[in-house]
Amino acid sequence: MAQRGTISGPAALAALSVTLLGCSKSAPPSASERAATQALVDLSKVCMLAEMRGNAGGRFPSAPPCAGVPPVNEHSVPRESSAVVGRDYRPSPSDWTGPWADLPFATDRPLRAVYCYDGAADGSAFSAYVSDDVDGDGVWTMYRREGRIVDGRAVIEPVAAASSRVTEAVREPRCEGLADCGEACDAGSAWGCERYALLLFNGGDVQGAEAAFRKSCDAALGFGCLGFGILLRDLGRTAAAEAAFRRGCDLEEPLACRNLGSLLQTSPNRAPATDAFARACGLGDVEACPVAFRRTGDDDGPAATEPIARTWCDKAPADGCFWLAECLRLTGRDDESRKAALRRACDAGNDTACELSLSVPATDAG
Repeated sequence: MAQRGTISGPAALAALSVTLLGCSKSAPPSASERAATQALVDLSKVCMLAEMRGNAGGRFPSAPPCAGVPPVNEHSVPRESSAVVGRDYRPSPSDWTGPWADLPFATDRPLRAVYCYDGAADGSAFSAYVSDDVDGDGVWTMYRREGRIVDGRAVIEPVAAASSRVTEAVREPRCEGLADCGEACDAGSAWGCERYALLLFNGGDVQGAEAAFRKSCDAALGFGCLGFGILLRDLGRTAAAEAAFRRGCDLEEPLACRNLGSLLQTSPNRAPATDAFARACGLGDVEACPVAFRRTGDDDGPAATEPIARTWCDKAPADGCFWLAECLRLTGRDDESRKAALRRACDAGNDTACELSLSVPATDAG
């Protein structure tokens, strides 16, 4: 598993608030930020347990497909997604059945997200999801990580965590299995086509997967454009992949924006890649924020990084607020603003920020 930097950690995943940071005062993480952070930490735990199972026995636990918005199946916790919309759900031991027991994974801590795991019948691949609607506005944020067995060893995809903002207007009935999802795709379901494409790809039908991903993307599902772009990129069709990622980014799928930036980052013209990373950051992909921050600083200086740093701070306080404070220091901003940013990073779990906040002189209010 990849290791993060010295000032990174689980708290750096606090990424779901859309309230802009007010740098004039210290703002500890909200209850929703803490809940989102814990859900994403749990997703990492699930993947580590699946990796251990895959390496020990050559297969992952099997489970029915997670499908719909948010993704659910007969073993999702909670079973009804409405149980976590704007409120806590207290799971019981009986909730953690099927693949959860096989991993094993369980928690009795109050949840603010829907947890779902699906695994191929032959144990060769799995997907794990956490999805939340913390403010009850009908918009779900979803993260997905995947794994597969390669030459008898478990491989967990390092950037497979995905988020997609999906409104009630595009909610689709969920499908299960190749035939069901194929019918859903034929009937015009964008999510059915996306799921059908994944099932076809896992079964070795790359041409069929490409066609299904294309239909999903053409139906304006950003998540489908993301999958379409990844497939095209892996097939060496870079120009077509760029077009798919660009469409997904225009549809506000953050990982499509990040993948677009990754494709463009070797170009002599650095601005389009930097803009793509910055947009991914603004849409909630916290992994894109440090890339956008670094590239902007390299090209335009520390003052230009402040908008990105503020977005990063809002979405991932532990790292983002730390670097916002550094941006403010380099641009000669007042000590209270810097100290507020460092305190927020400290409250989110960044020990380095805690130490630095003590060294910032207090401003005489009188």
